Amino acid sequence: MLPQVSIILLMLFMTAIVLITTVTMMNLSMVTVALPTYRIVFQVDLSTVQWVLLGYNLAIGMTMPLSAYFAGRYGGKNVLYVCLAGMMVCSVGCAASWNFHSLVAFRILKGAFAGVSTPFT
Repeated sequence: MLPQVSIILLMLFMTAIVLITTVTMMNLSMVTVALPTYRIVFQVDLSTVQWVLLGYNLAIGMTMPLSAYFAGRYGGKNVLYVCLAGMMVCSVGCAASWNFHSLVAFRILKGAFAGVSTPFT
């Protein structure tokens, strides 16, 4: 039988994992709502604004296999912390992007961090 403290810590850990997974997966589709606004604000056409979604999805797919290498080299917990911090910084960068190219660059970086962190969740 586990002590009461261990059960509480286990519940907190599981809650954190569920939240991380939810945030990572929501980032795949939540920008879709803002695409028409991006077209107006940045004055780009539809085929260009799709790079906001495409760059993120490509970065996730390309960096996901690297998670095993990074976990073996630096430890899974450390990699997860760095990825979460990187996603937070990239989210602030997306919010403060000064032109369309910086928005796409921050989304690609955010996708790279999300791709490495996804197998840990």
